[in-house]
Amino acid sequence: MLAERSRQATMILDSLPFDIRRWRPELLTAVCESIKRQMVKSQNAIARTDETLEHALEDYLEQLDA
Repeated sequence: MLAERSRQATMILDSLPFDIRRWRPELLTAVCESIKRQMVKSQNAIARTDETLEHALEDYLEQLDA
């Protein structure tokens, strides 16, 4: 389920720079590139969420066992 949501979010973020460019063609290329860089950062954070949650769950379960 998390992987599917991650995939959906990544697809949305992938399309946003193109959509923004289409909605606001007057925007400078530099602005669009800046938006795209921020989208990539977001996609990377989403990709790491699975790892982060897995480690958090492991830590939580270890605390319960202690």
